[in-house]
Amino acid sequence: MKKADLHMHTTYSDGAYLLEQLINLAKSKNLNYISITDHDTLIGSREAYTKYNSDELKIIVGIELSTDRNGESIHVLGFFKNADNLDELDKFLADQRQMRKVRAEKIKNALYEHFQIDLDMSFSEKLYSI
Repeated sequence: MKKADLHMHTTYSDGAYLLEQLINLAKSKNLNYISITDHDTLIGSREAYTKYNSDELKIIVGIELSTDRNGESIHVLGFFKNADNLDELDKFLADQRQMRKVRAEKIKNALYEHFQIDLDMSFSEKLYSI
């Protein structure tokens, strides 16, 4: 029987493992198919497809897109046949990440201005990926 995990996160979003560590973990669990579905980025998934896709371990390019509607958080998994023709989506996602970075800086600055809470940059970096 074939085994798969089609919802995996790396440190490119909120995962605990580097991409190579996650690939090694998948191999140790004898998985046949995996999809790296980091939040709002294709970086890890495209890298996995390019470096690690093989007959032993098939990589399905994927993503977890996040949004909200009426105050409710919505997460949608998307899968792609291969890593080709995704440059436009990558650009859009990079723009979104930049807007989040600006938003996180504004939050950090407002916390300091109004409450004298000084967040270190490592915390701010975590906010960028949310």
